[in-house]
Amino acid sequence: MGTNPSDVPLTPGTNHLGPFLLTHLLLEDLKKTGKETGDSRIVMVSSSLHDVNERMNRGSSVLDLENFFLDKEGTYSGQQAYKNSKVAMVMSTYSLAQQLEGTGVSVTCMNPGFIPTTDLSRHASSVARFMLRYLMAPMFKLAKISRTVDHGSKMIVDLSISEKYKGVSGKYFDDFEEKESSEESRDEDLQKRLYELSARYCCLDGYEALTAPAPPPPEEKPVKSPKAKTPKKKSKEEKEEKEAKETTENDQSQGKGGPDVEGIKFVDEEDKPEEEKPEDRDGEPAKVTVTVEDTSKGEDTGNQGNDGKKKNEGKTEEIMEKGKAIEQEETKVEVAAQ
Repeated sequence: MGTNPSDVPLTPGTNHLGPFLLTHLLLEDLKKTGKETGDSRIVMVSSSLHDVNERMNRGSSVLDLENFFLDKEGTYSGQQAYKNSKVAMVMSTYSLAQQLEGTGVSVTCMNPGFIPTTDLSRHASSVARFMLRYLMAPMFKLAKISRTVDHGSKMIVDLSISEKYKGVSGKYFDDFEEKESSEESRDEDLQKRLYELSARYCCLDGYEALTAPAPPPPEEKPVKSPKAKTPKKKSKEEKEEKEAKETTENDQSQGKGGPDVEGIKFVDEEDKPEEEKPEDRDGEPAKVTVTVEDTSKGEDTGNQGNDGKKKNEGKTEEIMEKGKAIEQEETKVEVAAQ
């Protein structure tokens, strides 16, 4: 339900209260023209849908002035709002005609007919617009129910300037013929009450101003509880990466963190080259050479488990002992050379 800054819903504001206010703002000038020429006219544009018994108004109800803007919870519908605004136009016609009798100002009301080319359903759903434009409009045209823009506008122009309607006031016209409006619209008590209510909403002089009620808050949509997320299927690459990571962690926990010392092979004593004696060299200290051959083939070629650990520890001790022996030999050679 759209509203303007004064909280007046757009449908009754545009179709009834706006024209009602404009008419009264121009009323003194209209009376002056009526007095001078004897012919000043006001033409209200209504609709056949002002009648609650119209077949296209199924589900609508009579105008309730206690709920004029349909602001009570659960009562608003676009169809009902449109119907109320159009019946209000007809009733205002009858009220003004009585008040302006003898002033030279006449007031009439008319139904221009169903004109689908005016894009009247622009705010309807896409399905409703499609049905109206491509299905209902051609059918109504064949049945001579719909009207053209030229036809509807000619009725307004004729009521405004044609000599045929000079002095005609307080009448309702449909398809260039005077007709009886709905029973609801002819209720004089309802006409008076509606006129007073409209004057108050429009803040006319002599009437206590009335503020339109604030529109009801929009209905809150139920919040859906978040669904439990379904775990995504892991890709093949992620699985392989995880397996490789787990294998590495297991290897580290089992002592496979580096190259196995068992893969290092030392040359036996009999395979070593014969050491040169100090006296065989001219003034140079003798040197001891140790050849080391690395036969390891990667970072992860060691034995697994506790057996691997024991072998590594034993080999490490052997290396340390041989290192000490080499240091002692070098020391002896240096002393002898001196």
